Amino acid sequence: GILFVGSSSILMWDFQKHFPDFKTRGRGFGGSKIWELPVLYPELVSPHKPDHLVIYTCENDLSKGRSFDDILSDWRSFYTRVRKELPQTELYFLAVKQSPRRAYMLDKIVAFNRVLKAELENTPQVTFIDGDTPLLDKNGEVDPSMFRDGLHLNDKGYRIWTQLIREAMKKNG
Repeated sequence: GILFVGSSSILMWDFQKHFPDFKTRGRGFGGSKIWELPVLYPELVSPHKPDHLVIYTCENDLSKGRSFDDILSDWRSFYTRVRKELPQTELYFLAVKQSPRRAYMLDKIVAFNRVLKAELENTPQVTFIDGDTPLLDKNGEVDPSMFRDGLHLNDKGYRIWTQLIREAMKKNG
């Protein structure tokens, strides 16, 4: 099945509605930061042994001023643990989304997504999914119609993320 881990964007996602043809489990929690994923690995990931692992985090790390290097170091720790314990699991890392409530950090988000994409391009069994750009309007600005509260996606935004994940999973077989 598919295991989703990360922040409140995972917590608020209706997986039964968007992935009715898959066994899914969401292990999202509000305020999640990437350093918590390796620490909470025994509770978040180990019991589920997923075929596919979708990750959405780092938004809160960026909002708290953590450095890109520290965030990537925590990612590598998590990835190493997944590869050791779940060598067949495919990972999908959703880019950090821009949002109306976090407009003050748009440049930081764009820069981080570039760094994250470069990091993941050569990482085996990990697919970077640009879940940010499709949420922008035709002028490249944050589209408020994708958000329920200026920070979290609404159903329209989740439909976009769902389609992106389905396409990535299809590519990976």
